[in-house]
This record gives sequence, C-alpha cells and structure tokens, in this order.
Amino acid sequence: MLGAAERTGSRTAALWALAAGLAHRGVLHGSREVLTPVLADPLSAVPILIVASQLLLQPGLAQSLAEGAVRDYAVPPGAADAVRA
Repeated sequence: MLGAAERTGSRTAALWALAAGLAHRGVLHGSREVLTPVLADPLSAVPILIVASQLLLQPGLAQSLAEGAVRDYAVPPGAADAVRA
C-alpha cells in the first residue's frame, strides 16, 4: 500500500493494494503475515490502521512516512565505526 501510494499518489491505487494484501492476491498470493499477526494480537492492527488511514486521506504522505520510519530505526552513520573500534 505504501509503495502504491508513493508510486502513483493515488488513493485508488493505495486502496487496491490494501485490498490485494488483505485478500492475499497478486504478488502477495500465498503469503502469510508474520510480523504483525493480527489474529493472535489484535492491537498490532492499530499502527496498520493508522498508516492505512493516513495514506487513504493523503497518498502523498507515503514518502515522508517511509522516511520517518527509516530515520527512527536506522543505525546512525557512526555506529558501525563505534562497534568496530
């Protein structure tokens, strides 16, 4: 969904990607969610719902959402040097 919104800037494309993901269709055919097992942990759906809502309201947010996630969890540039030292 994030990729579809970023590539196209379209709510329709984002919605189709969401539907395909929920239905395990297209590139997700036969896939199984392991990082956010909503059936075993219903609260894990909250972040997904927030991001999906944001993308459906403003598909143009896709790049900033992705950049924020990477920035918040990426290893700082000097960290590898500190580990090697």
